[in-house]
Amino acid sequence: MEQGIAKIIEIVGVTVHPENAVSLDLSEPGLKMLLDSASSEIEFIKKYLIVYLFNPRRKSEYASLIQNYQSLIIKLLDDLFAYQQQTENRELIHLYSSLINSVGDLLSYIKTYFSPHFNLDAKIPDNEYSYLTKEFEQQLSELKVRFEGRSEDLQLIEIVGSHYQFFEQGLNKKSFTYRDLVYKKELFRQLNDVATNTSIHKSVKQLLLYLNFNHIRFFKYLIDQLQEEYNILETLEAKLDVLKYHRKQFRQMLDQFSYVLFSDLIPMKDQVLHWIEEEIFFMERQIKPQEYSPEKNVEQVAETKINVALSVAQLAVLVRVLTLGKVITNNNQMEVIKIFASNFRTYRAEDISYGSLYGKYYKAEASAIKGVRGILLELVTLTTKM
Repeated sequence: MEQGIAKIIEIVGVTVHPENAVSLDLSEPGLKMLLDSASSEIEFIKKYLIVYLFNPRRKSEYASLIQNYQSLIIKLLDDLFAYQQQTENRELIHLYSSLINSVGDLLSYIKTYFSPHFNLDAKIPDNEYSYLTKEFEQQLSELKVRFEGRSEDLQLIEIVGSHYQFFEQGLNKKSFTYRDLVYKKELFRQLNDVATNTSIHKSVKQLLLYLNFNHIRFFKYLIDQLQEEYNILETLEAKLDVLKYHRKQFRQMLDQFSYVLFSDLIPMKDQVLHWIEEEIFFMERQIKPQEYSPEKNVEQVAETKINVALSVAQLAVLVRVLTLGKVITNNNQMEVIKIFASNFRTYRAEDISYGSLYGKYYKAEASAIKGVRGILLELVTLTTKM
């Protein structure tokens, strides 16, 4: 198999390289011989991958092998696409296009039949990126026409479009991954369903929340809507009622955990709920200002707070583990975080900020995870001794 991929690398990197184009036989028989040679090596690689898969002695190496091949094939496709863009010679363009199809077929084969090992976080090849850019640009234009007259939906389509046009301008081209592609395809598929009223989601807003389109512009849009609604009210009590009503709505809202625009950011639903909670907390303090006595406050803290030999980051990880492990069964995770922030203190922080604990809960630090793992292993040892 190594010989097969080595032959493909030689064909792409040496034989058909633009610098060597003058020595290529571009006649029909010459091109056919070259393409047949590449196709033969690709078929050999496909067969050998199957044999390798069923070799029990190499099972542990298989995921690494597939991902190495995937990365290498994407590099070969990017090189061929670059060659194609650099020439105006029709025979060369045809040659590069045919090789792109053959090598791309190998990548599709790996993606289809070895999907458990396929790396979704790898960038998509440039030729596929170029094709999909044009396809989605057309889909976006069609959606704008179909949502014409539905002002809110159209405004949100513009937000979706601005995000993907950012990629299409090549600014983030190198980071557009297969995972991004899966999300984008599902988003546009369901947007078309909303446009034809065949979706359970009656508006683009509902769909974007369901698919966790956690883009900063969508967050700002949602917050601006909330502020616009309660700013026209005169009393704090009325504003609180509006915020609590929307808090209830967002808590009950369904979202799809398997889809997310930015996997490293907090889900959109939780971002909005966090903002609402902060607003409610601020307004309630304005309505019922709490009397503050330094002596009394210190005494209460000493009596009511639980001391833990953890950092705030480690406490956040521990709470997350207990929640994911169904030890803590409360449905409202934000309330759980608030309770821990109010009733615990670490060896470094006398008062734990709710915002700090919240942030570290959803974006755990690697060092904190490692520290909590060590503590849990020590607890296992203790329970064994007991």
